[in-house]
Amino acid sequence: MITITGQAAEVSASGLDAMVNLPIAAYDRDDEVTPIAMTTSDALGNYTLTIPTSGKPFDGYIKARPQGQDYVETYLYLPGTLSASYDGAPVRVATSFTLGLLDDFCSSSQLAGNGTLVALATDAAHTPVAGATFSTTPAANKYCYNDQQGQPDAVQLRTNTDGVGYMFNVTGPTTLSAMKTGTTFQSRSVTVRPDVVTLVMVAP
Repeated sequence: MITITGQAAEVSASGLDAMVNLPIAAYDRDDEVTPIAMTTSDALGNYTLTIPTSGKPFDGYIKARPQGQDYVETYLYLPGTLSASYDGAPVRVATSFTLGLLDDFCSSSQLAGNGTLVALATDAAHTPVAGATFSTTPAANKYCYNDQQGQPDAVQLRTNTDGVGYMFNVTGPTTLSAMKTGTTFQSRSVTVRPDVVTLVMVAP
């Protein structure tokens, strides 16, 4: 068994709010139908997933399914396969309205049927990294980063202290890479699904 812990929160224009009673599940990369672990977030948004591994590293993703018609699903990919427990995995959810605001702030012209990829660059201690740039293969039509106040800004060229970047109109098998002088990040191969949010963490 390994455990994955973190906090679930809703992202809105005003910041982050703890997401209570959010259904969260872990899936193996090769099986998108049957969850291998399930839980719900508590009154503070905290959650714990206990994953059976049969002695093998966990190679999969975490899926959050918010209740309510306006919310979209989130798929979280951690920095790599896990052979030990992981603390601090952020589950973030948003409404379609908030995603529309993100599209406007980033001037991305997001199309229905395409995916939105949100990337988080961290160091080995899970601390966000400033000054990183992201790229995807296939290439996104728009790359965007937060400003110093944590708001998406179409003219930003690299991550600020929150380590966050956004990529638009990406769908299907995708490789996410990050670059920063003096730091080598591991690329992540993920599946970006249409009309939902795919949150991918990268680390050295």
